[in-house]
Amino acid sequence: FSLGGRIALAAASTYPHLIRRLHITGVGAERDDYANIVLASWRDILAPVPTTGLDAVTSNRAPVDEMEQMQQLQLRSFAWSTILATYSNEFVASLGTARIQAWVDAICTQNTVQGLRALLEQTHEGGGGGGSAVDDSDVWSPAAIAKRIATLQSDLSADERIVGRLCVGMRDNMAAPLQVERLAAILEWPGVKYFDGAGHAVPMECGREWRSDLLQFLSSS
Repeated sequence: FSLGGRIALAAASTYPHLIRRLHITGVGAERDDYANIVLASWRDILAPVPTTGLDAVTSNRAPVDEMEQMQQLQLRSFAWSTILATYSNEFVASLGTARIQAWVDAICTQNTVQGLRALLEQTHEGGGGGGSAVDDSDVWSPAAIAKRIATLQSDLSADERIVGRLCVGMRDNMAAPLQVERLAAILEWPGVKYFDGAGHAVPMECGREWRSDLLQFLSSS
């Protein structure tokens, strides 16, 4: 799912002989303009905070305490943003403010600004400038990985090829359904599984349906 799905594709392109089936959710060939804007906002939220003048913000606290406060604000802003970008509007509304607030608290407790910033830098370097999408010049973009997998499998028999299935929520703003369809076409995998009303986090929003589809796919001949 999502980043995990991209890692699975990368593993398949590097060690295709070790993988027989891939069930991947929330991964498109590239990000569209909206997803790039979301990622740009996350980079902005998590950007390093200048230390100059922090000691003047609150005169009775040390600069280190003020920096920690600033980073907590960054974490909370990032947490709210990721939840709203990852889940469908209806799902978020159904949970209610108190539960979403608890999720925000958990994200802040389990992460650091530096760690999240490093994750973005290492996994989402493409598409940073001007809202441009990830292109095939990025050798680890899903589209580029998919092309390598397709090339590797072109000389294999049907029994030797990786069998794959792509899934996507119909309201996924981070991996648009059209981009998932494009990825399926590059990989030459049949039909995309759509989850009506779901956002990016299909396994959380449609847990039973998604798990059922996964198990059926893995057990099919």
